Amino acid sequence: WCVYSCLTGAMSKDPASGIVTVDPEKCIGCWTCLIACPYGVLTRDISHSVVAKCDLCPGLTIPVCVANCPNEALMLSADEEAKVLNSG
Repeated sequence: WCVYSCLTGAMSKDPASGIVTVDPEKCIGCWTCLIACPYGVLTRDISHSVVAKCDLCPGLTIPVCVANCPNEALMLSADEEAKVLNSG
């Protein structure tokens, strides 16, 4: 829902992976996507007046947060349900 609610087209969803990304150059900080997001994964980057969202660290095999979690509480799953939950 966040992608469809974005007024400027700053958010896009990769059709293959389902990962939603944000283009900070297009984001105007209206926060409409925050209201529309059913997963609560978007946050405000107040210092830059844009929305912030995990992008699963493209280019890395394992996201930085997963690799560095001291309690091993985070994991990256390849199943379809996890793709949807993590994609926003």
